[in-house]
Amino acid sequence: MSKTILTVQGYQKIQMEIEHIKTTIMPDVSKRLEIADQLGDEEAIKNITEEFDFYMQRIPLLEKMLNTATVVKSNDEKKAEALLKEFNRNHEFIGHTANEIFQLGMQQALETAGIKLPWTRLK
Repeated sequence: MSKTILTVQGYQKIQMEIEHIKTTIMPDVSKRLEIADQLGDEEAIKNITEEFDFYMQRIPLLEKMLNTATVVKSNDEKKAEALLKEFNRNHEFIGHTANEIFQLGMQQALETAGIKLPWTRLK
């Protein structure tokens, strides 16, 4: 299983995104789908259904990311360095869709996770 390194702020940001999707986006999408269905607008129904499906896939991906995440403080360099040694040189990050996975090198993965380290090259 792929692990994710997150800062406390990154973890909270993902939690907020999940909450926003559940409380704001999904009710809006459901309402728009109901209206499109009442109007019989097949194209709108198709587009809104795709949007609905995207968010229905996004929520479990984000929840999985939180459940498997290792949370580090931005200034906790020793812990971040130890985590780097534990993982392979590449890290998987879940992308925008369920089928989209990125392979990042260690430096890029840490920067993406919001961890700033004092060196510019990792060996």
